[in-house]
Amino acid sequence: MSGGSYGYIYSRLEEECLGRMYDEEMNDLIKDLCDVLHDLEWWRSCDCSEEHYRDTLAKFKAKWFTGDRQERLKGYIDEKIGFVRSELYSLIGEPQASKGNLLTFKVNGIEYAAQLLPKMEEEE
Repeated sequence: MSGGSYGYIYSRLEEECLGRMYDEEMNDLIKDLCDVLHDLEWWRSCDCSEEHYRDTLAKFKAKWFTGDRQERLKGYIDEKIGFVRSELYSLIGEPQASKGNLLTFKVNGIEYAAQLLPKMEEEE
């Protein structure tokens, strides 16, 4: 196994928090932060180049520290609406057009695509 110079903190954060934040935006941020921490650890352990780490860091900063947060949030909303729409139409036997796990739909004349995720089992 590579890495180790930061105690595999990216892996622990991924295991404990990824997908468990009860907020899509925070889940997305945790995933991206784990990517940065992974590349930092691998760079400092001489398993990848500093340039690779800096590229990952630049992408993270471009996504989370610049740009339009409102547009990113609209994307989360549109994805959820697409999923709910598909589920509701399936109740009346009219599934929406989909390709594999990609659902496409139109809202106000704008076409969207959303990735369908497997149903999660509820924890008891």
